[in-house]
Amino acid sequence: MSTATLANSASAHTELPLPAAERVADALRDQIIEGALSSGVRLAEELVAERLDVSRNTVREAFLILASEGLVVRRANRGVFVAEATAELVRDLYAVRLFTEPAAVLWGTLTPERLGRMRRASERASAAAEAGDIRAMRSANQDFHREIVGLTESPRTQRWFATRLAEMWLAFNAIGEQRDFHLPYVARNRGILESLEAGDRGAAAEELRRYLEEARDDLLARLAEAMDQAGTRRS
Repeated sequence: MSTATLANSASAHTELPLPAAERVADALRDQIIEGALSSGVRLAEELVAERLDVSRNTVREAFLILASEGLVVRRANRGVFVAEATAELVRDLYAVRLFTEPAAVLWGTLTPERLGRMRRASERASAAAEAGDIRAMRSANQDFHREIVGLTESPRTQRWFATRLAEMWLAFNAIGEQRDFHLPYVARNRGILESLEAGDRGAAAEELRRYLEEARDDLLARLAEAMDQAGTRRS
């Protein structure tokens, strides 16, 4: 575990009026998303408590929050570990997305403010792609999808979906920074946005449904390859 990055991530959240356990969960979640805490890594309760200057009880509460989000798992007599991406997880996440996102596009509230945020996310993804910054590109792509679900104008749905996107990073981190996986969706997101701006919700929803299915199948293939390579290195 990176002490400096974990501490920095925690301090960034101390300005928020959140309970200590939620601040610790935020710090750990950020590290999981950033790949600083990789899948399968054991999270030592005493070490986290020491580094973040909180009680071990607070760390236990933070672990419960992250476990409820599917980001960590507790293994009997072994401790708490960062969750690992599996084919089952990927299929389940995309099943959720295929129900949620096209529905938001079809029936959500298209405000100028929300469309503007989608446009800015799309532009950030394009700029990151041109700069060769894969992590920033995929983060901006995720922001675009977060804004799609924001069309529901349901805070509960948005919070729930944000957790699903965090789980997506387990799979993204497992396959590594593969530019050719994320790059095609920069242009496809832009096309969805253009359809929405033109008032063609049906075209936007159909394109979104189609590309989520393609992304699922591509990610599953890449994840299987990554797992095979990892198994070969261990043998």
